[in-house]
Amino acid sequence: MKRFFNWLTSFFGFGDAELTKKERLDRLMEGIGSQEKLNECKKMAFQVIQKKDPIQPGKPHPFEATIRGDCIIADAALTEYHDDELNKSFGDAKYLIALIQNGIGIELSNSSSKSVKQKITGQIALATPEVDKLKKDLAVAQKDLDIFKGTHGLSGAANYPDSRSNSLYFIVGAAILEALFNIAFLREQLDGYIALFVAIGVAALNVGVNAWFGIKYRMKNHNDAELASKGRMFKLYAFSAILFLNACIAFFRYDMLMGQPVNAQFWLESGVLFFFGIVLGVAAFNKGYALDDPFPGFGPLSRKVDAIEQQITHFASQHAEFCETTKKQATSAHQSLKQRIFASANSLSMTLPDMSKKLHDWRAHRKQLNHVYSQLQEIFRGIIIAHHADSRTYPTEILDLSQNFQLESHQKQVDEFINQKEQVDKSVENLIKQVTESDDELHTWLTGSEAAVLWRWPN
Repeated sequence: MKRFFNWLTSFFGFGDAELTKKERLDRLMEGIGSQEKLNECKKMAFQVIQKKDPIQPGKPHPFEATIRGDCIIADAALTEYHDDELNKSFGDAKYLIALIQNGIGIELSNSSSKSVKQKITGQIALATPEVDKLKKDLAVAQKDLDIFKGTHGLSGAANYPDSRSNSLYFIVGAAILEALFNIAFLREQLDGYIALFVAIGVAALNVGVNAWFGIKYRMKNHNDAELASKGRMFKLYAFSAILFLNACIAFFRYDMLMGQPVNAQFWLESGVLFFFGIVLGVAAFNKGYALDDPFPGFGPLSRKVDAIEQQITHFASQHAEFCETTKKQATSAHQSLKQRIFASANSLSMTLPDMSKKLHDWRAHRKQLNHVYSQLQEIFRGIIIAHHADSRTYPTEILDLSQNFQLESHQKQVDEFINQKEQVDKSVENLIKQVTESDDELHTWLTGSEAAVLWRWPN
């Protein structure tokens, strides 16, 4: 929030723009070593003398704490800048260091054979209740189908179209096509809306009724003689309906002439309309018959079994895809880790000299800051000792800034890597060996019988 407020005020010209870490460090270092700071230190010392502030024996004046605080602030900025530079420049090296110290267990925690097995078994556990229910439903449906086939002496599989939609589309299309023909031939005798109503009604009856008769005609294949006889009658019903409906519309056109003479064109149009209605009626009857297996009741039972089997197959397909994805993720994680270890090792070898140089610069800057701190102490104490009445017991020892543990930690790591390069190389080889062993273990498990059983689920 503070950073946003500073940005907002600087954007509208009410404050200074936010400084980068380098700019802030340069400003602090410039200020702490400037002549202005030296003069401020002298001024503080003479104020103590002018006000005759008492000095406790053997202890520095509180103003020295202010001087030290300013130097500590500059030292903190120095540490922040150099530590950030090291972290940005040597990320790969730090990654390798962490691997050497902690091992590869965390990196491969989600890619080991044990982890892959847990993921797959977990996925199976989630889907098992639904798949078990489908298997029970399949057993019941298959039993009903077997009983039906045994009862009616059926041995083969049901014969029905893979998709009933195409047949239904054909029936609807036939009805629309006949309606258009009817409208075309009735438009001259009837008002537009009445012609439309009559055309659609006759087409729907001709196609719809005959499609339904075709469905019922499958009863002729029943092994019950009475049902088979009733089924055969639907063919006669369909033929009668086709003739009746199309004869009605022909007569309707004739009646609408209202005494006008009948010419050859009228007979031609009526004949075409009558013939076209018969063709579409017969086609609708055949399509209705072919919508399902010829034996009544056989198709629905078979489709139920097939639908359940397809659902189980879908689960199996999803499971196989999940297993394959999990397998690829695990194997690629091993290869990726191995490549990163090699890259980090090469990066470490190449960047160690540069890291040493950056640490040297950091130490030099801190030495410069410590020199400034010592100089400020000498100026302040020199004036106090020379002019204050109680200066006989005033401390004369010049203090240094406290040890920078972050600098020392970085330096220790670099020194260890430089001095123990052979050991580091062995550690890298050991890491590669661990990754290879884990990869081999994963491959062995993936090609084993236990994995094969999990892969084949739910079959």
